[in-house]
Amino acid sequence: IFTPYVVRIATFEVFDWETIAIVGFCYFWLLFVVNAVNLFDNMDGATSGCVLIGMIALSFIVTDQAQRGILLVIAVCCFGFFFHNRYPSRIFMGDSGSLFLGALIGMLTFPLHVSRAANLTVFGAAQVGILVIAVFFFDTCFVFLTRLRRGQSPAVGGRDHVAHRLVRIGFTESNAVRLMFLAAVVCASAAVFIVNLGKNVSGIVFGFIVIGFVIGGIFLDRSGFSASPNALRRRLFPGFMQSLITNRIPRAVLEILLSSFSLYLAFLLRFGFDLPPDSMKAMNEALPIVAMVTAVVVVLSRNVWSAADRSKPLIVGWFAVRAFAIAVMSIATVTMVSRFEAGLSRGAFMLFAVIYFSCSVGLRYGILGVGRLLG
Repeated sequence: IFTPYVVRIATFEVFDWETIAIVGFCYFWLLFVVNAVNLFDNMDGATSGCVLIGMIALSFIVTDQAQRGILLVIAVCCFGFFFHNRYPSRIFMGDSGSLFLGALIGMLTFPLHVSRAANLTVFGAAQVGILVIAVFFFDTCFVFLTRLRRGQSPAVGGRDHVAHRLVRIGFTESNAVRLMFLAAVVCASAAVFIVNLGKNVSGIVFGFIVIGFVIGGIFLDRSGFSASPNALRRRLFPGFMQSLITNRIPRAVLEILLSSFSLYLAFLLRFGFDLPPDSMKAMNEALPIVAMVTAVVVVLSRNVWSAADRSKPLIVGWFAVRAFAIAVMSIATVTMVSRFEAGLSRGAFMLFAVIYFSCSVGLRYGILGVGRLLG
């Protein structure tokens, strides 16, 4: 991908800022990914399993059959190695293995390569590449930032990586690695979804993934190292889950994100995942209005997220009232602002109400259930 640019610089054929920027970005991308994969190799089976998931995802993303074959060969090699590297391991990858896999996945997820292999814009390809290596990216950034905050050197080794923190709060080593695999599968599935179906919603899918990692990072950073695993578990899990649904600001942000996601999904379902240009433009113009209406309704209505003392049918009913109130108020506001211009659909807004209601109820009881289960 970047060899022609290097040759152009070396021969002084072209010495422009664009060429220098591409070569420099590629250098730092490879440097970061190689070291991220190497640093992630801190628990049995973690690196080989996550690289396996990434290679399988890339095989669904690229369009060239030769590249797909190479990816599947690498995936099969990682799969065979994983059975001897999983806990308790009989063989170790070492720096030579992790650096080699890091170089491979770094080159294969480089945005210019992904944009050509999957016919994406460079911005969309960057989102897809980051999603494929998301667990490595998150672990390295988390360790780097938390060590800087504590006044420690990021270059010194330690047992404060994500997997180590999960073990500290009560997970076994095997379950900690499985949780990392689950995160890798979710992110890789999001990357495949963006390439094949969701190019119009790549930003919001990527945003949800980033917010999820930020919330997880804050939770892991709060875990600390002083208390026993059982004490951490009792103190952190219920409080963290409850804080998501009782604090006004996190709840408002969560509601706005849910409404934005629901609007995108409603329009995609309404037009069969093939949005006409005028509908795409109208939906993007209506999105800030829906977000504003959602914020107003959340502020003015009672907090039904933490109403644990009320009956379940009453809570579900309040969610339904709020969802359809937001849909009706959004239609009225959009009509006043733009006279409901071409490309908009009242049916999509009604579908939005159903999706938003379902996501709100499901997420509320999911958060409460996880908090009770893990607390």
